[in-house]
Amino acid sequence: MLGKLLWTKQLDSKVSAKKSEVDGEIVELRLKAQKNKAFLNGLYENLVNGILTETEYRELREGYIKEVNYSLECIQQLTAQQSELEQQAKRYICMADMLTKVDTNTELTAQLVDILIERITVNGPDDISIDFRFECGFNELLEVLGDE
Repeated sequence: MLGKLLWTKQLDSKVSAKKSEVDGEIVELRLKAQKNKAFLNGLYENLVNGILTETEYRELREGYIKEVNYSLECIQQLTAQQSELEQQAKRYICMADMLTKVDTNTELTAQLVDILIERITVNGPDDISIDFRFECGFNELLEVLGDE
């Protein structure tokens, strides 16, 4: 029980640290996108005032648009990664809670089966295969958190 509590706290602190790191990256990307949008908005004014030629305007405009789109795509990817990390952590904590209960109650419940087993395939009387949900999930979570 104490080991599970310690593991849960370590996982929670690692998830929080990773979340803060990703939040920082998202803030930087948003600032970069805003800066490029501001430059993009100023381009037309520079074209009208004769500071830029039509060719320079188009080239710079295309570059700024690419930068803004790239920043927005990165933000979406980081947000999705963060959401997946949080969902995985919740599933692992739920599984750890269930496994802690197994120490005191060895009865296999439908809820425990649902949490631990992805799929059971019966191909014949002597051929049964079980796909577990968390077979290598802990390693994947730890890799995402940077702890190999």
